[in-house]
Amino acid sequence: MTIATMVAWLIAIPVAVALGVWGLRRLRVSTAVALLATGGIIGTIATEVPLGWKGSLGVYATALALAVVSRLPVNAARLVLVASAALSTVADARFLTLIALISLICTLRGSRMADRMRVHPVAWSLALAGVVALASQAAVWAMKSGLLGAGVQMRTLAQTANGRSLIESGRTEWAGSLHLFSVNPFGFGIGEITNSGVARDAIARVRIAGGDVTSDYFTVSVFGDRVDLHSMTVDLWYHFGIGGLVFVVACLLLLGLSLPHAVRQGGALGGAFVLAILVALWDLVFSPMGNSDRLIFGLVIAAFLAAHANDERRRTRPEDAAPLESPALAS
Repeated sequence: MTIATMVAWLIAIPVAVALGVWGLRRLRVSTAVALLATGGIIGTIATEVPLGWKGSLGVYATALALAVVSRLPVNAARLVLVASAALSTVADARFLTLIALISLICTLRGSRMADRMRVHPVAWSLALAGVVALASQAAVWAMKSGLLGAGVQMRTLAQTANGRSLIESGRTEWAGSLHLFSVNPFGFGIGEITNSGVARDAIARVRIAGGDVTSDYFTVSVFGDRVDLHSMTVDLWYHFGIGGLVFVVACLLLLGLSLPHAVRQGGALGGAFVLAILVALWDLVFSPMGNSDRLIFGLVIAAFLAAHANDERRRTRPEDAAPLESPALAS
């Protein structure tokens, strides 16, 4: 049963992405994004306990609000993103705070920058990766300095004590994952349960990294009936070996190369696209299998933008290139 579940999980990702892109190419873009976000909110309400902004609700609510205001002046979208960042800060959803602020910055792009992104998408992908890295460092500094509130400051200082990074302390499962990789670099097999001794050694590495191993989380959710290491990248490697890592690389390429196209759109929809893609990148590396819906949401957007960019390249004259807000796909 576990093997069937894992295989179905992997197959469902490209199938759902294909269906999502099919719908996006036949509906108004803003309508399609609103429907995807609404579906995500319904699914979140039905499955997340406890329900809160810090989970998937904040991501989908922000995307839905951006789709709703897409026909208004761009300042409406900026207000949505500022509000999302503020709510995320209060809810300690620090990753969403950062992503909302990056999406806000991307709404400021000019027409000249948009043209350059269309011509040099790979170079702009690398440039945007650098911007995200710098923004991440600035956000960590803001959290440590207390600019985002005393509560955020205390949690951040505690997590980065003794020279630890936020990723190292916030995702201590990676310490256990690295031990598993040292035991078997080629993965463990679909649905395989980790040997109890290996699991204990992995949990010991987590304890050394500062993780709380006193609860049932590691014995039930991580090394339970199904191994879930709180990272889809690690899970794909653990269960599918090299093939899983190839799938991860394909997702990373699609998301990364589509990001400049998302920024190039500008406005509310551009903000929603950037938000969805960045959240998917985060989830692919740092979230468990249960957040696959958010990965799919981002992959749908990325694949749609890639298809639209390909349509543009096929046209012989730049002036003939149909904008994303063409009559057939108008938002």
